[in-house]
Amino acid sequence: MEASVWVGSLLKLDPSLKLGSDCLEDTELSRKLALVTLALLAMLGLATYPSAYAWSSSPQITNALDGSESTILTIQFDFSQMSDPPSAGHYPTDFQVRTSSDGSSWTEMAPVQLSPTPTTTLFTVTYNLGKVSGTIQVQARLKCSVHGWSSWGPDPAIPVPEFPFATGALSSVLFMAGIFFLFQRRHRAASA
Repeated sequence: MEASVWVGSLLKLDPSLKLGSDCLEDTELSRKLALVTLALLAMLGLATYPSAYAWSSSPQITNALDGSESTILTIQFDFSQMSDPPSAGHYPTDFQVRTSSDGSSWTEMAPVQLSPTPTTTLFTVTYNLGKVSGTIQVQARLKCSVHGWSSWGPDPAIPVPEFPFATGALSSVLFMAGIFFLFQRRHRAASA
């Protein structure tokens, strides 16, 4: 049975159907029901809109010092989650870097426009962080022309300079080994 025929027969058989001025109340109720339905559909649409979910550009960050002791970040982004390859209507537009000295409060640097627009899903950018004192943590993110900003990454953040304590630890181990061999040599010389 078609829906219109079923509804029509239901209306004819329903003895509680109100006619006259009471129809205005039913019309008002129908309008409110339609507005509520429309609001729920709008919320559902916004909840499933692509920019509402987090996406990852999987940044890989390395750092180096240039001749003026400035820290240069080399960041490789992966845009394949959004478009493989980037297209004229769906492409990365900007990238952004943030730093932290404690891992909880972050300083966001100004976004940098990508020029020229990358044509491959994997691409590399450089960012001059300037002179860095001590150890800071670094993350980056990418902006898509359709989906907006990606999540910050990598997680955990990359320490800059990387492995800052490795040089100190290596120096300490070498110093202790030198002292050990020096004392061992003196001990052998004294016992001979």
